[in-house]
Order: sequence, then structure tokens, then C-alpha cells
Amino acid sequence: MAASCLPCTWLPAFELDHALEPLLLLSSNRRLKLISPLSCNNSNSTSFGICNGFSSKTTAVSAKSEKVAPEVKRRVVVTGLGAVTPLSDDAHLYYTKLLEGVSGISQIEGFDCSELPTRIAGEIKTLSTDGLVSPKHAKRADNYLIYALIAGKKALADAGITEQVSGELNKNRCGVLIGTAMGSMRALKDGIDAIKISHKKMSPFSVPYSMTSMASAVLAMDLEWMGPNYAISSACATSNCCILTAANHIIKGDADLMLCGGSDGVIIPEGIAGFIACNNLSRRNSDPTKDSKPWDSDHDRFVMGEGAGVMLLEELEHAKVTCWNHLSGSIEKTSKHLCGVYGRKLYHIYEPRLNGLGAVACIESSALGAMACMEKALTNSGVSRKIYRTCEILVRQPKRG
Repeated sequence: MAASCLPCTWLPAFELDHALEPLLLLSSNRRLKLISPLSCNNSNSTSFGICNGFSSKTTAVSAKSEKVAPEVKRRVVVTGLGAVTPLSDDAHLYYTKLLEGVSGISQIEGFDCSELPTRIAGEIKTLSTDGLVSPKHAKRADNYLIYALIAGKKALADAGITEQVSGELNKNRCGVLIGTAMGSMRALKDGIDAIKISHKKMSPFSVPYSMTSMASAVLAMDLEWMGPNYAISSACATSNCCILTAANHIIKGDADLMLCGGSDGVIIPEGIAGFIACNNLSRRNSDPTKDSKPWDSDHDRFVMGEGAGVMLLEELEHAKVTCWNHLSGSIEKTSKHLCGVYGRKLYHIYEPRLNGLGAVACIESSALGAMACMEKALTNSGVSRKIYRTCEILVRQPKRG
């Protein structure tokens, strides 16, 4: 082999009719950049380097000589919504109440908090698990896990994914990405209390149920989905990160359908007391329905809430098939995912920058990413670019201060 072979490792050779041959020849430009056509003394073969593989005998594949088909970006649509909130466990009713200005904040009733300086929260008072959560999970699992299961299955129902439709899905291409900021604090607490007595008192579910990936795992097991499955934990941005990442899985072709979102349930003594110790929970207990005012100059820190929100994302062509009847023959009734940008804060454990520069940077990145999507859409549609150029000037020259 030539000296240029040394930095590369090798992909085993395949016959021309091998199942991976079309994938290798029609791979994206990004992937072709990883392929190095290398000379070989054997005139009947040409080597190419890709990570994690080796072969002393390779098949003729040339990255330069093959014409790569233009990459068609897969489009993502939102076909189902599921929510478990203090206002309602129906996503559409929840949204209606938000528009009406109904507050979900009230006095905490789940435990005695009379000695705490904060006694209000967005607490879910009652919730039925019938037909949505198995009795064993309803008995053993933490609230955050139960909320995620219910919201996920309600999102499927909202999209018209019935048992019959579910049976027709390619479950290898269906994934779940539901994150949590805190996970199961109750499971950890119960384990700590048990070990103080004896290790024999420890529940075998203490460790599994305390994992942040358990909501995604249990929901996928219930649905028998075998696509991408894990969780992201990024504090208050957890759900947004999960949604964006799930959409990227579909765009890249890893999956056709993804349940994504977030769930948390930390309105327990340890959770509330822990945030009180951080000095970032509101203490205006007298009028809870008017207490959460994040954009008010007189706001008093934040109010803890609990619940889950899950979206069903689908690849557009896949959604046209699975949801055609449910959507009355028009996929245009769904919401379309355009783009997203990961932001950054990097200032304090839980406080934003006082001058607002962290928020400005995130908004600028998101707006510029959105404009890139708009520019492509306008190019394809032939619509005037005047509005786009106006938005671009406003974003690229923000007024700071």
C-alpha cells in the first residue's frame, strides 16, 4: 500500500451487489469527505479509508469518479401533542386555558409545607393513569416517569396513531427522546432512607427509576419501539434540546417518527427545600395565581412547576401515509419544524446574565438560523426577498443595552 494509507483504517471489501453498496456510492458529500481514494498495486482494486475496519483485499470504489445524487433534505412535521399540566392533561385544553390567562399555580397540597418560606407551586392535584400506565409502573414509578408515559401516549392518540396503525409502523425507525432536568428525586431519597436501615431494605428499582433515561426507555418498551432512545438533561432547556435533537434524527434519516419532549416532578419536600436553599423560589404565598411574573420588573424569582410535554415528530412523507385519514386528507394542518439552534449561557449555575447578553446571543443565533431556512424556502418558492432582507438587517445590527 502507498504511504498515504497509513493515517487511515480500513472498511472491509464488499461485492458490488452487497446491500451497503448503494449507501457507499450515494452517500452525502459530508460522508465522501471521509473517504480517501488510495492507490494499490493490484490494478483490479482501489482502496478507501473509513474508521473502524480493515481489509487486505478491497473492492474498486472511487469517491471521485462516482456521481453523487443531490441530497434532498427530509422535512419534519409535528403531528401530535401530549401534555400533563396543573391546568389539564389535554394539550389543546391546556393551550386554551393559557390563552384565557388561567393560572395553574396554587398552594402545595402534596405534603406539609407550613414551615417553608415557599408554599406555592404549579402542582398537579389529580391525574388518572387508567389505560395509559401499567399498574406496576403506577405503583413503583416516580411522578416524572408517569407524566412522561401519559403525555407520550396522548401525543400518539392526538396524531391518530391507533393500535392498528401502530402495528403497521416500522418500529426500528421509531424512537423516543424525552428528557428531564431533575429525574427521580423521590427514588433517590427512598434509596437513601432504606440504606440507613439496611442494604436489604433497598428496592431493586431505586437505581433504574432514578436514571434520567428511564422515561424514554419505559415508553419505548411499552410501544416496542426500537429506534433512537435516550435522554438529554440540560436544566430548563431540556425539552427544547430533546425536540431539536429528535428532529435532527429524522432529518439525517435515523428515524421516521420520534416522540420527544420533557418531564419533571420535583414538588416534594427535598425538591422545594433544595431550590429554596438556592434562594430562587418566590415567597409571595398570599396570591399564588398572580405570583409568576417572569417579565415583570417587580418579579419575585420563579415558581416551581411539574408536568410533561411531548411532541410526535414525523418525516413529512411518512406522516402523509400514517396520518392521512386522521388529518382529513390534508397534511397541511400539521405544524412544520423549520430549524433550531443550540444556545449557550455559561455565566452562573442558575442565574442569567444581568445585562441580558446571554439571551441576546441565543436570540441572534436562533434568528440567523431561522433566516437561513427562510432564504432557502424563498429561493424555492420565488417569493420576494424584501421581507427577508429587512429581518436580516434587524438581526445582524441589534440594539444592545
